[in-house]
Amino acid sequence: MRRGVVVAGLAGVLVLAAVLVWPHARAGSAGRTAVAASASPSAAASVIAPSPAPTTAAPRASAPTLPGTTLVDADDFTGTAIDSSKWEVYQAAASNRVSQWLPSMVSVTGGELRIAGHGNSPDGVGNVSGGLCWCRGRGNQTYGIWQVRARFDAGTGYGQAILLWPESNRWPQDGELDFVETPGGPKTTAIGTVHWGADNQQDARRATGDFTAWHTYAVEWRPTFVKMSIDGRVYYDSTSSTHHPAIPTGPMQLAIQQEPGPFGHDWVPAPGSGTPAQVVMHIDWVRIYR
Repeated sequence: MRRGVVVAGLAGVLVLAAVLVWPHARAGSAGRTAVAASASPSAAASVIAPSPAPTTAAPRASAPTLPGTTLVDADDFTGTAIDSSKWEVYQAAASNRVSQWLPSMVSVTGGELRIAGHGNSPDGVGNVSGGLCWCRGRGNQTYGIWQVRARFDAGTGYGQAILLWPESNRWPQDGELDFVETPGGPKTTAIGTVHWGADNQQDARRATGDFTAWHTYAVEWRPTFVKMSIDGRVYYDSTSSTHHPAIPTGPMQLAIQQEPGPFGHDWVPAPGSGTPAQVVMHIDWVRIYR
């Protein structure tokens, strides 16, 4: 979730499993205060075929065409700076309230958007990272498909999140759609979650794989359902959930952020001596469709 933010300006097999979500304190996108989840499998896992082999450079992969949809806007990050007509960059205390989100941690270079994280203080003090929202221009809309091609550096103490946040900033009443979060250090578990209701009810699913490799993460949000996918393979489908999540009805915006730990009840664990000097969230491109 994002709240109270001041803005500046598969390689490897994926295994999908349903999870039960038990609340624990967590804040999300731009300083959001929330309840997160510890996950335990509640359904048999299914195996998904591997994606292409991982690469460290950002290959200019073509964004897919989606029959029956209209491309609203896109960003390929081919320039040298954030497009301020689309994006607002966070400048605020991070979700753990002791680390910082700084504009200097967000850059466009080498054909990709990069969000860096620095610092291995176990209490979070002095650790920094960044985030941004597509909340300008055509970024706010009700219903559609959002796609993000990304990969995440391994590193304990920094968790990545790509989500839809309500334009109203009324959370949790107006919902939240986290279509990928990778809170653990190895980046082998991805979690998709729907939040709804004044009491922050949640419904989540989990995928396992190599999320240090490039993947395309997507959410399809329609009046009657929400589906989340990795490389076109759905791993969360509200229509098959026994929790019957409420579907958001107001405009939402894309948020991309890296959470410094410790955050929540071991949601993003504390960094330590083994944490790399820099942990980077890499974004190749973003697409918004109706």
